[in-house]
Amino acid sequence: SKLNENREEIQASLQELTQRYASYPDIGGIGLYSNSMGYNGNFISAFNPILNHLSEGTETTFYYMNSREWFTFRQPAEPFAIYFDDTDHPINSIQRFDSFFQRTVKNNPSLIVFLDMEWFSTTLRAYPQFSHSLAEFNTTGDWLLPLPETEQSSGSANFLVVLLVILWSGLAIQMRYFPYIRPMIIRYFLAHRFFVDDIIHYRERMATGSILMLIAHAIFGGMTAYITAKLLINEVGLQAFFHHFPYLAIAGSNYISLSLAATIIILLTQLIALLWLHLPAKNLSHFSQTLNLYAGSTYLDFVLVTIIVTLYLTNIWPLLTISLSVVFVLIWFASFNISAFDASKAMGAVTFMYLLITIGLHSLVFIGLLIFLFSNDYVVQVISLATAL
Repeated sequence: SKLNENREEIQASLQELTQRYASYPDIGGIGLYSNSMGYNGNFISAFNPILNHLSEGTETTFYYMNSREWFTFRQPAEPFAIYFDDTDHPINSIQRFDSFFQRTVKNNPSLIVFLDMEWFSTTLRAYPQFSHSLAEFNTTGDWLLPLPETEQSSGSANFLVVLLVILWSGLAIQMRYFPYIRPMIIRYFLAHRFFVDDIIHYRERMATGSILMLIAHAIFGGMTAYITAKLLINEVGLQAFFHHFPYLAIAGSNYISLSLAATIIILLTQLIALLWLHLPAKNLSHFSQTLNLYAGSTYLDFVLVTIIVTLYLTNIWPLLTISLSVVFVLIWFASFNISAFDASKAMGAVTFMYLLITIGLHSLVFIGLLIFLFSNDYVVQVISLATAL
């Protein structure tokens, strides 16, 4: 691992920093790392020699932070401090703090609680009784906080449902104003050979619906990425993820950024896929032909993603929800190969070469990308960290 490879450099850097602050009389402890792989046995065994070296000849307490909790290396099982920040969820925030306080601090008065300054100021202005409750607890140890009526929130539900309604409405409008859409969908799934024949012989010329479908597919992909991230990564893990990949934080360090990033990536890869399919295809003289061949399978998105959203919002079978998200990716991958096979019809002697350039090379690139991602320690460790926090 990189920790083993750079141990001396890391040790020297930490030694310099700890010596700089260890002599300060008001320093109660020094933090060595945060949101790292401290739960991993290999990481612990690699870091222990560094910790032992730093601890020689000093009484300084060393600690680390993981998932908004602070632990000393001497007592890694019990946190000595915890961080509460509900800035991103203003609705029912005071209720969540009360539940958090009752669950943690009330039973462990020595626990240090860090509060986000913005959240604390906003909450004090909204609920003046909050300051009196804190003062009372500090004096008597009794915690009593009058709570306002709980508000109903449907944040992500509204976001996903609104997008679904817009996309389904868009499909209905297409069928209303583009009469060729309905029979094209039927032929694609129930009479595929005739569909391909119509496209190759340029009997189906309109591609407006296909362009709209590829845009819809990218949005569906963003929704699927959002749901998958919500199920697999909590907010602390999300912050750790964006710390390592800040360029993906398009709209800030939140789930919406992952959705937007996925949408943009899908749009770009679709453009590359279309060019990849069209340029070597000598029998497809019009780009609209390639568009219609490639976009056909994306009509499955409406049914598949509607099921994914429904399962997510009803909190039924999260594993099935994630599995269907994987199916979404597999269908997207297969759509290129299906389109390439369809486009190869009536190519004659160059059919094999076209399939080699498209399906063969596409599969090779896909497998190579998977190997690169899963063999890249940095990427694997960041994803493992984000999902484990």
